Amino acid sequence: MEINNLDFTEDMKYSCPHNMLSDENDEWKLSVSDNVSIYNNNLLWYGFDNVRDTYFNATFSGESYLQWQNKLHPVLVKEIYVNPGGGSYGGYWGLQGSNDGEHWTTIIDIATDKCQWKSDGSWDTGDTKYKLTVPVNSAPYYYHRLIQTNGYWNIHYMEAFGFAVRQVPVFEGE
Repeated sequence: MEINNLDFTEDMKYSCPHNMLSDENDEWKLSVSDNVSIYNNNLLWYGFDNVRDTYFNATFSGESYLQWQNKLHPVLVKEIYVNPGGGSYGGYWGLQGSNDGEHWTTIIDIATDKCQWKSDGSWDTGDTKYKLTVPVNSAPYYYHRLIQTNGYWNIHYMEAFGFAVRQVPVFEGE
């Protein structure tokens, strides 16, 4: 699916789920790759509920992804922040986008870009805030996948910012 005639919103806003109460709501849907084993009922949406005492905690082997879908409109991701809740993030990270959930475009290549989280101040709770900057991304997508290789997911909270996109009608003669 190709997205044409785009109009980006003026202000940066959430480009991943937030204030979640389950893995899916009217706007967002969360999922992980099949090789992920969740610890002790630390559910996926706990990393996106904006509550300090809950967290998403899971292990895997090889490469894994955490996926979010905006069901209403494509979003352009420019920055991702995470509180890993107990240490810095290791391994290499990547980011992919898709408009159909099947065909993926690499935004950050896990093998060559070797992007890693950088400390970027702290949350209002005093916990360290880690930031992953998306260097060159001008394409909005309905689906995004954060990919990593370090063997575990431990997210107390995560935020991604970018721009919402709406399609603008094009009239004949314009």
